[in-house]
Amino acid sequence: MPKFVGRYRVLFPIASGGMGTVYVASLQSERGVGRLLALKVLRSPSLQPEELQAFFNEARITARLSHPNIVSTLELGEVAGVPFIVMELIQGVSLRDALRRLSSDSRLLPPMLAAWIASRAAAGLPAAHALTDSSGGSLGLVHPDVPPHHIPLGADGSVGLTTIRHPKLSQTQNRH
Repeated sequence: MPKFVGRYRVLFPIASGGMGTVYVASLQSERGVGRLLALKVLRSPSLQPEELQAFFNEARITARLSHPNIVSTLELGEVAGVPFIVMELIQGVSLRDALRRLSSDSRLLPPMLAAWIASRAAAGLPAAHALTDSSGGSLGLVHPDVPPHHIPLGADGSVGLTTIRHPKLSQTQNRH
């Protein structure tokens, strides 16, 4: 695990997948002010050039989305040939982890709470669907699936949604 990626101090990993690892990181400033963020570091050597380009294009598009229920993309960068994305950190657990904890205690998510979480996660989708290009045409953004690990639940009651995709840009990116 790197200690720093650019100006971000890597604290600890929170998720890992086919394309890379997501860490909790702190933005380091000259005056010592640190903000906690999610830092996704890609494994660029294992990616094909077209996959890498699709990833960068998607990050540029999703960075334009602004909605309380969509996890914000704050920065896209590359340090020493290693691409990274900085995202808003929702401090809590993923819906997947919450469901696993309940299951280990032989409990279920109460139906009213499940419906509320689903409605909050879905609330950001219209903002993605309405995003347009510079000439006002629809970008055709979709969310191909909404698995529980793409729904962070904040300790403050916030519910987010991650990985909104552009269908044309995602065709080569099947491992996200």
